[in-house]
Amino acid sequence: MPRNLNALILAEMVKEECAPIYLLEITVDESLTLRFADYDAEIIFPTSGENTYLPINFKFDSVKSTMEDEIGKLKVVIDNTDLFMGAYVENYNLSLCPVKLFCVYEGLLNSADYERIIKQGFMIPGKIDENGFEFDIIPETYFLEKELPNRKYNKYCPWTLDSDECLNGGSPLKDTVMGKADSGTYSTMADSARTEAIEYWNDGVITFTSGNNNGESRKVKNFSFGGNFVFQSSFPYEIETDDDYTLSRGCNKTDLCCKFRFNNFDNFGGFVSVPEEAT
Repeated sequence: MPRNLNALILAEMVKEECAPIYLLEITVDESLTLRFADYDAEIIFPTSGENTYLPINFKFDSVKSTMEDEIGKLKVVIDNTDLFMGAYVENYNLSLCPVKLFCVYEGLLNSADYERIIKQGFMIPGKIDENGFEFDIIPETYFLEKELPNRKYNKYCPWTLDSDECLNGGSPLKDTVMGKADSGTYSTMADSARTEAIEYWNDGVITFTSGNNNGESRKVKNFSFGGNFVFQSSFPYEIETDDDYTLSRGCNKTDLCCKFRFNNFDNFGGFVSVPEEAT
């Protein structure tokens, strides 16, 4: 059956210079929703609301319907050249997160009534590398038709740090602190107040709460003695003295990290005996 479209949306679509904007929402948990716009600037939608969609390149396959007009899974690829998405993939369990992909128009940003939903469902994560993060959006009806395994054989742990599966009744592992930078560059920072052991903050996430990088987050590539940090990717501005930040520990999902960094190997969820794929 044909889908009904608002008359104003139809008017926008037939304009000679039609300017659709694609928006993507990923609900990670109750307190975190990632919002992206395949656009060259931030989008606030609706304009009377508080939802800001950050500019980032993403693409998706064409939507295909079955004979029964039911839409199957849809593949999406989000740009990861600055390793922005990598931090979320490694620190959160994105499997089966609610996802919404929709379209709006430059002339109709004032109300959510003017959005066109392209695909809504749940995420099945795929591969990630320095170029992009791939995932499928599957509809709710997919679960009625497919038997999905609860877990796949993988050498990496599927648990999120400090989740029920990770802790299994144990004490929290995800230490979070606040601090101030002594000095820094675009991709390094020094804070002499950080006296933790070497590699303690490796794979963690730092978020600045003041200064030019306020609200920006990056993954920690290396932490060494003297409170010296190297980040996985650069910040948009140089880190300056007294810039405030919050810092949380992270896990790279390997058995060695679980065993030696967190002393939590009894709860490791990966399969250490899975052989490497032959090349």
